[in-house]
Amino acid sequence: MRRAFCGLAVLFLVMLLLYSLVYNDLTADRITMAPKKIELPSSPVISNLKKVDVASSSEKTESFTLLQKRPAAELAELVSREKLEGSLYALSKTIGPRQLGGSGNLATRRFIVAELQALGFRESAKTLIRQGFNAFGRFTENIIAVIPTDISDAPIVALGAHFDTVSNVEGAVDNASGVASLLEMARVIRESGQTFDFEIRLCFFSAEENGYLGAYRYLNQLDRVSLMRHAAFINMDMTGHGLNDSEQALVVCTKGSPNGSDPAEPNLVSKSAEKAFLILSLKAHELYSPMNTGKHDIVPFVAGGIRSATFSWREIDFSRAADNSYGLAPPTTMHTKEDSFENIDVDSVFIMTRLIAASFSIVGDYVALK
Repeated sequence: MRRAFCGLAVLFLVMLLLYSLVYNDLTADRITMAPKKIELPSSPVISNLKKVDVASSSEKTESFTLLQKRPAAELAELVSREKLEGSLYALSKTIGPRQLGGSGNLATRRFIVAELQALGFRESAKTLIRQGFNAFGRFTENIIAVIPTDISDAPIVALGAHFDTVSNVEGAVDNASGVASLLEMARVIRESGQTFDFEIRLCFFSAEENGYLGAYRYLNQLDRVSLMRHAAFINMDMTGHGLNDSEQALVVCTKGSPNGSDPAEPNLVSKSAEKAFLILSLKAHELYSPMNTGKHDIVPFVAGGIRSATFSWREIDFSRAADNSYGLAPPTTMHTKEDSFENIDVDSVFIMTRLIAASFSIVGDYVALK
């Protein structure tokens, strides 16, 4: 009897454990599931710094470039200032305001699709996806370009930028600059001739100004496996700054909550940006990484457990600084009529896009390595 009782007890415990596993799996919110953890090797160059100073670093970068398949600066050298300026003009001047529900939002989607089609992306091949959704009763779309790999279930590195604006502004800095950077990344990656051991997704999001709705739409349509394949997200928001006398700084933000006091933590993307900054020797500028300020579309990605960072410019103005003690403040022209093509510094977009290209190379090599 005692032996039979013990057998029944063991069987009951096994059944209870199996039920618990199945129940948790079925009820888990997939936007809280973390992808496979990717560990960065410890860097001899970068510790958890806020301000990265090229001039003060006496360390060399060979120790981590040896892990890379290609020089991190290779893609950065392909970035074209002329292409960036052309996209900036088309988005902010030719099209103009791109708010949700407006004609400019539709025109922008058509412009992005045409640019991607010129690079060989096709809906018929499922490398160009139009992801429609309704926001506040108004139809809009995310535009997703996919560069697949032959490796089954390969990790995904996503790059993103939102193309919408607030009402009745050209939005040259916010965020024609980010869209121009993302379109240039699509061209550079496509025309580089490089092959990658991971899938690349270039995500042009709508309705960011309404609460990151495009980014949420993208994530919510993923199944659990696809979500967990996302190894990193590189977001581009205000990759240019205005023509003014304010001191400007490059910022990489990793903070995932729109409010609250949680600190910005270093991750795969921010560490890669710090390394890229040193490799490109951007001595004339300051990089603050990781930071709390400048969250944008990474909010839902961080909630999904995806290592993410937003690349943007910030002005040094202690009277307007938000979420930081370094004086980093949003542009004074943000969400105003002054955010126009005439008032954007095209060189700043060029500098940031080169930094993003080099950062992407480092992120990609670590993802492929793991």
